Amino acid sequence: MNILKHYIYATLCLVLLAGTVTGCGRHAKDTQTAKAPVSVTVTKVSMAENVASKTYIGTVHPAKSAVLTAVHSGTLAELKVRQGQTVNKGDIIAVINSQRAASSLEMASAALQQAKDGYVRAKAVHESGSIADVKMVEVETQLRQAEAAYKAAYKAHEDCTVNTPYS
Repeated sequence: MNILKHYIYATLCLVLLAGTVTGCGRHAKDTQTAKAPVSVTVTKVSMAENVASKTYIGTVHPAKSAVLTAVHSGTLAELKVRQGQTVNKGDIIAVINSQRAASSLEMASAALQQAKDGYVRAKAVHESGSIADVKMVEVETQLRQAEAAYKAAYKAHEDCTVNTPYS
């Protein structure tokens, strides 16, 4: 009797094992094939009468996209476009109000004006022979430095306007 129990038990284990091994396999009818995407064309909307309609499901992707960031931090003063709006190269997207850039431009402008005034005065005195050439070179250098600082501050102020990189 004991042998019969072992025989039934062993047979039951083999049947379960065989069912598990063959039941987990994939059959060709279970696999799905991926469908190729359907190409679509965009048509301008116009009014028409007695037209049959069809519905298509899909995803629209832009021809070009870009991530834009402002060079300087500040407060968004103006946002000149809406989502989905078509833009052309160079169009203004946003204007940033940067107190740092505005203050730098104002200080550089004042320094440039002072350097120009100093140069005009020193040049008049130098032509009369009352200022040494070394001092005149120093005044000219200060003027060039003030011009360079103004150009940098002006560029920083311009960078507060975010423009489109392409159309």
